[in-house]
Amino acid sequence: MYNQYRQMQRNIDLAVMREREQGDFRQAVLGRLTGLHRSIQLPEGDSALHLTCFAIRYVRVVPRWLHQLQQLLEAAGIDFQPLQEMIDKGLAAMSGAAGTRPDLGALAQEAYFSHRAMEEVNDRLHPLCGSPLLPMDPLLSNLIMRELLDEQRCEETDNHCWHLGRVFADLEFSSDRVVALFLCQQKFNESPGDWPDLAEGLQFRLLTPDFSLSSDSVH
Repeated sequence: MYNQYRQMQRNIDLAVMREREQGDFRQAVLGRLTGLHRSIQLPEGDSALHLTCFAIRYVRVVPRWLHQLQQLLEAAGIDFQPLQEMIDKGLAAMSGAAGTRPDLGALAQEAYFSHRAMEEVNDRLHPLCGSPLLPMDPLLSNLIMRELLDEQRCEETDNHCWHLGRVFADLEFSSDRVVALFLCQQKFNESPGDWPDLAEGLQFRLLTPDFSLSSDSVH
């Protein structure tokens, strides 16, 4: 990884270590359980722990996926600078105060920004490429993360990412660029057609209106 992604990963590792020792994020999640959207079904057991583990997975994939997206865009000759500016701001926010380890809650907010930005870029470029740039299925994961974060900040993030996505709209690719992008994409596609869902991997589900809701599955 480039240095910026290594730094991002170090910040994440420090935040996870702090969370394991202090449990601040888990305590915050406990206070949100009663307000969790009723369509979100969690596995049995410690709901706050399940959601904290999900948040850690959600944050941890950001450096790898952003780095992968950068390489794909560069292979296609697409300017990465709009996303680079987001990364620079995110790194500053993720570093935490001097002398303290980063906080998982703060990183989760920045991770939501990154996931939403990647989703928007994916959606804009998918028609041009014929397949998603990143093999990600973000719908459920982003929905759950919104429930754990500040709603107003998430709305601001969504609006910012929508405008960011418009930067990548109406692009035109030459056949050479499409081939270069496809070849670069093949390096990362270990399991074509397999879209990892961070939420479903932890047995989180989104209930449909037809499902009967029980007290065990609703918080």
